[in-house]
Amino acid sequence: MTTDDLRRRVERLEAMVAAAYDEPEDGDGLTRRTMLKGLGLVGVGSYAVGKARADPQGQLGTDTDPVATVYAEQLHGGLTGNTAVSSLLGPGLGIDSGSLSADVTGATSTGSGTDLYSGTTDGDLQLRSLVGGTNVSLSSASGAVTIDATAGSSVWSDPDADDLLEPTSSYTGIDLSGVSNPRVVTPWIGTTTATAFEAFVGTTRVARFTPTGTDGNAETAAGNVLLGQYAQIGDGATGVAVGGGGSPTNSHENVAYDNYGTISGGQNNTVGSNDGDPVTAAHATIGGGYSNTASSEYATIAGGTSNTASAQSGAVGGGNGNTSSGNYAAVAGGYSNSANSQYGTIGGGSTNTASGQHATVGGGNSNTAGGDQSTVDGGQNNSATGPYAAVPGGQSNTAAGSHSLAAGRRAAANDAGAFVWTDSQDADFASDTDYNGSGVTGTDTFHVRAQNGARIVNGAGTTYIPSGSTGWTATSTRAAKTNFQPIDPDSVLDGVRSLDVATWEYKTSDGEAAGVEHMGPTAEAFDDAFGLGESERHINSINADGVALAAIQGLADRADELAGELERRDERIDELEGRLAERDEQVDELADELERRDERIDELEARLDDLEALVQQGD
Repeated sequence: MTTDDLRRRVERLEAMVAAAYDEPEDGDGLTRRTMLKGLGLVGVGSYAVGKARADPQGQLGTDTDPVATVYAEQLHGGLTGNTAVSSLLGPGLGIDSGSLSADVTGATSTGSGTDLYSGTTDGDLQLRSLVGGTNVSLSSASGAVTIDATAGSSVWSDPDADDLLEPTSSYTGIDLSGVSNPRVVTPWIGTTTATAFEAFVGTTRVARFTPTGTDGNAETAAGNVLLGQYAQIGDGATGVAVGGGGSPTNSHENVAYDNYGTISGGQNNTVGSNDGDPVTAAHATIGGGYSNTASSEYATIAGGTSNTASAQSGAVGGGNGNTSSGNYAAVAGGYSNSANSQYGTIGGGSTNTASGQHATVGGGNSNTAGGDQSTVDGGQNNSATGPYAAVPGGQSNTAAGSHSLAAGRRAAANDAGAFVWTDSQDADFASDTDYNGSGVTGTDTFHVRAQNGARIVNGAGTTYIPSGSTGWTATSTRAAKTNFQPIDPDSVLDGVRSLDVATWEYKTSDGEAAGVEHMGPTAEAFDDAFGLGESERHINSINADGVALAAIQGLADRADELAGELERRDERIDELEGRLAERDEQVDELADELERRDERIDELEARLDDLEALVQQGD
């Protein structure tokens, strides 16, 4: 119903009221009572466009014939002689001491449109609330509800044609002052069309929500969310979320250039690549901090300052001036570290570099893991440049050979498989340099420099090389031993004599002779002879030494026995020699006696010859 319709209806009603002043005497025609019955609900919830008036005429209705229905906007003024009604009695409506009460059993709405009347509850009339809508505002004052309608106007508009809605100058927001526990409850907030929406506190923008399409496509209709005054989007990116932060100083806004980029906060941070293409570095993320750049797809920077993640899925945890420029490379933090190869990792520290694939630097200062799968745990000025090489820590160590290890100070594992462990001496110690004519250099060698000695401690004791010595010393105190059993040195000597001791060479991995000749028994023969040690395939040097000492004892015992026997034999010889000397003397005496007898015989033979000659002469 238009304003003109209401005006015409009011004019007809006023004419009916005017005609009712000349009430017919015979009861025919329009009476005041019938007029009032036909007035209709004009004033209730009116648009304040007119009032029905009547001059006071005394009592309205009688006790036996009361007025059944009164339709009026106000019950004062013309009907009561400008005196407010203070008492009104009836079965459904009553005014008592200025208080109006009504017992409503039923009511109907007239006209078309949405009914103000919604029903009755326990005799109370229920009316719907008036709510403002598009281009319509409501206000209440002095007991009246005023409806202001401005055709084509809105509290939101886009006067600068930037595709962002701004509030008009007449819009002052929602006034919640003086409201207890104020809050605004709404099923949604925003725009019903593909138009950007901004939220302000005072004159400062605190949020901006921009659509990027309405076709439901995930790439074109993801929408953007920018919180804070200085969050920006570049290259037409979609699905962007900027949590806030930024600063207008020196253009230090937080900017997202590529799709699905995220900046949680901070200042002067950038995700994506400023190349005009919103897909080249999508899904990049910066948690916060200052002047960080995540410029590649899936790159992440948690925070810190001046950090860069410029390769796919690269990550920087924080710190200052760190760079992750290899795919899937990560720098946890620290200062001026660079993981510039694929899968490189740096835990922290400063000016460290992981330049080999899957290379790792745990921390420290000025360390480099340059070989693929190489590792430097920490320290300073250490370098693992060989593949699979490692430097646990220390200072100025180099693991240049593949699968090599260098630790300590100025250790250099320059050969593949070399293990070099040094002390604190400020001098080079390298796997490819011979020391004291040892000849042990090159690949797969083990080198230890310990100026003041070396030791190995296990549950049984300690084996060590003291300073100034080259031989191993082992724990052998009685206090460290138990279960003593006596041995038979002679049996041990027999066991040693039973061993097949020969010269031999160790085999190389390909079964060839190693080229170094050794002498000794096999472990199996040693075990059969003595049963010592924990393995039949190895000879413990302590057991070998013990067997040698016992065999020497056995040999010494046998030597003592032989010496005693020799002494006894020497005595027998002396005795025999004495007796022989006596017999020699006897022989000499006998020889002399024989010689005398020979001389006597010779004498007798001479006399006999003389006699025989005389006899012959006598004959």
